[in-house]
This record gives sequence, C-alpha cells and structure tokens, in this order.
Amino acid sequence: MCSPLLVAGASGGAQLFQGLQQRDAVQQHNAVAKVIAEREEANAIAAAVRDAKVFARKESQVDSQTSLQARRTAIQGAILKGQSRSGSGASGVEGISVDTIESDFQVQETLAQSAIEKQREFGQEQIQNEKDQLVARTQGRIAAAAPNLQPVPSLLGTLIQVGTSALSGYAMGKSFTN
Repeated sequence: MCSPLLVAGASGGAQLFQGLQQRDAVQQHNAVAKVIAEREEANAIAAAVRDAKVFARKESQVDSQTSLQARRTAIQGAILKGQSRSGSGASGVEGISVDTIESDFQVQETLAQSAIEKQREFGQEQIQNEKDQLVARTQGRIAAAAPNLQPVPSLLGTLIQVGTSALSGYAMGKSFTN
C-alpha cells in the first residue's frame, strides 16, 4: 500500500529535479549563445576596420593620382605657353593673335584641370558609397549575430509546478489507498 504523502513527495521531488535541470540547461544555452554573438560581433567589427583601412588607401591613391595629373597638366600648359611666347618673340609676332593663342592654352588647361577634379570627385563618391555599404553590411552582421536567448524558468514557476505535482501525486496516492 502506498502512502499518499510518499507519492506526493516523490512526484514533487521529481518535478523539482526536472525544473532545476531545465533552468540550468536554459542558462547554459543562453551563456553559449551570448559568447557566440560576442565573437561574431567582434569579427564583424574587425572586418569593418580592415575594410576601412583599404578605403583610406583608395582615397589616398585617388587624391595622389588626380594631384599628379593636375601637376602634369599645369606643367604641360606652362611649357606650351612658354614655347608659344618664345616662338612668337623669336619671329617678332605680337598682338592679339599671340594673346588669343595664350588665352586658348589657358582655356584648355582649365578644362583639363576641371576634368581631373571631376574624376577625383567621382572617385571619392564611389569610395563613399562603398563605405556606406560597409557600414550597412557590418550593422547587418552584428544584428544577425544577436543571440536568440530563451527565457529562463523562474524559481517561483518551478516551485508552483512542484506544488501542483505534489498535490497531484497526493491525490493519486490517496486514490490507491481507497
């Protein structure tokens, strides 16, 4: 014959053990998920830093290339103007035609410098677009790495389940004794 208190104690004890085991398992899962998320976030940030360094080099290269082109254009313009002046002076030509030629050289140089500046602006704009994409990618990786934490069962909830199980066990034990 089974004592109702014995059945209630066994049932409540089993429920307590199960509830505490479930609580521990959830806490362990959440701890592992947080560590993985922290690593993923760190990896995303490290990748973004590496990419940012690449963008800084690209910006420097674009600036260097366009500056070099601008200097070459200015030197070439100065050489052509000098050649024009010396040729005009050597042949004894002066007046409006010489001024027109020099003005034409100046216009050509200005147009070339303007085209070089536009090229620099387009290069910088492309790099900025790539940076914006990098930020979005990094934010996406960090958001995707956010841990999917499970709610940890409360001790009160576990104790209520233990009580319910104990009462149920008591009722079952009492039905066996009758």
